[in-house]
Amino acid sequence: MLKKILAGIAALSTPPAPNDLAQSLSAWYQTPVGEALLAMEREQSFESLHMHSGFRAMLLEVTDRLEFLADGPQLHKFSVTNRPGADCAAVSDFDALPLPSNLVDVVLMHHVLDYCPLPHESLKEAARVVAPAGHLVIFGFNPFSWMGLLKWPLRLMSRNCLWQCRMLTRWRIGDWLKLLGFQVETVSYGAFAPPLQSRRLLRGLNRSEGFCRKAGLPFGAYYMIVARKQVLRPLVSHQPAWLARAIKPVQRVEVEGAPHRQLPDTVETQGNHCEENRNIYRWRLPRQSRSGGLGGVAALRR
Repeated sequence: MLKKILAGIAALSTPPAPNDLAQSLSAWYQTPVGEALLAMEREQSFESLHMHSGFRAMLLEVTDRLEFLADGPQLHKFSVTNRPGADCAAVSDFDALPLPSNLVDVVLMHHVLDYCPLPHESLKEAARVVAPAGHLVIFGFNPFSWMGLLKWPLRLMSRNCLWQCRMLTRWRIGDWLKLLGFQVETVSYGAFAPPLQSRRLLRGLNRSEGFCRKAGLPFGAYYMIVARKQVLRPLVSHQPAWLARAIKPVQRVEVEGAPHRQLPDTVETQGNHCEENRNIYRWRLPRQSRSGGLGGVAALRR
């Protein structure tokens, strides 16, 4: 027992290897608790992908073959992981994605911030590739849940890489997103049932899952944060050159029989006062019959 505790303390400062972490998570997702938690995460991600649709969707994951984007409405869907030899579109570090900026409409991060060596840099890199007005969906383990209670004792006594997670709070991630120009739209929780390794008991306890979600209780085993990328429009102080060429001045057209206005001949300006030597406005009205009551040319003087 003492050797396990010392080994767990030594492993606190070293992040798990990508292959070891993927194997541990894959094995845990096959247990009743992990299977139920993964099913709830897929359900919420399915709703989020349909609410924030677009052309491209990217999944950042520490394990492969999770199929979170399979039922999404996006046409171009791909996944990126840091595990060598994984079955995905690209293998790369999360803090250096091989993609141009402002490209992907929806980026889904599945527990990446819990296990990556550089969480802040990984979040910054994921925010870079999000398109303007795009969305960033983040899944993370909640420290204020049964996962958070079991983390420290199992991390010291167990060599399972599952319990070597970071478990950042959703308020801390929200502060990081604000600094990156994102606005948090929704925060939801899931998996409120205790970790019982019995599918029958979990089915009975999952009946209260909907009530806990509607009540907004922050004690679920995981949270899902949906944030939108904000883009500010620059203020243009001068008129663009193409706009001046596109807008042509309207030529004056003389219409016969239309009212004619005679402008002043000279206007002299002295200081802030304007003196008009002659301010006569004449309107030429068309001749009307005697029954109309007007005859000849009527002159109006102001």
